[in-house]
Amino acid sequence: MDPLVKVGKVAKTHGLDGFLKLNLDSGSADWLVPGLVLFIGKTENSSELVTVQETKPMPNAVLVKFREYHSVNSVKTLISLSVFMTESDFENLGIQEEESLLVGYQLKDVTSGKMVGTVIKTWESAAHPILVLAGTKGGEIMVPFVEEWLLGISKKKKLIEMNLPAGLID
Repeated sequence: MDPLVKVGKVAKTHGLDGFLKLNLDSGSADWLVPGLVLFIGKTENSSELVTVQETKPMPNAVLVKFREYHSVNSVKTLISLSVFMTESDFENLGIQEEESLLVGYQLKDVTSGKMVGTVIKTWESAAHPILVLAGTKGGEIMVPFVEEWLLGISKKKKLIEMNLPAGLID
């Protein structure tokens, strides 16, 4: 099966008809359309297939009803679970990937050939996003996430490859 990509998390139920409030990892919910197949579960490996029946956009979230669930009682068990989609659907739909999706990825400095650390969080500065890493030698390392330094991101390997300037990490 195609690898899965986390696209959001179930926040709570909404109303009595089985709608759920999803907090999305991407800014827009334009891609979340009736008929779209998603997966829901604690992890990628423990997820079940669901089909989007109806959506209602909200600020910073979206209400969604899945074809397989029909009442508030049936969806209560889905609260706090993650929502995934196949990597190929993710790429085909052109979803804007937010930096927060990179949490858990390893960062490799291709210039030195060394692993720098694991992304533990991201935040926006006025100039550009910042990746906050748990360094391989301990401590936190902040790395500007700028396109000029980015060489590639492998979702399969959970790896970010960058060409970091000399002295940034030392």
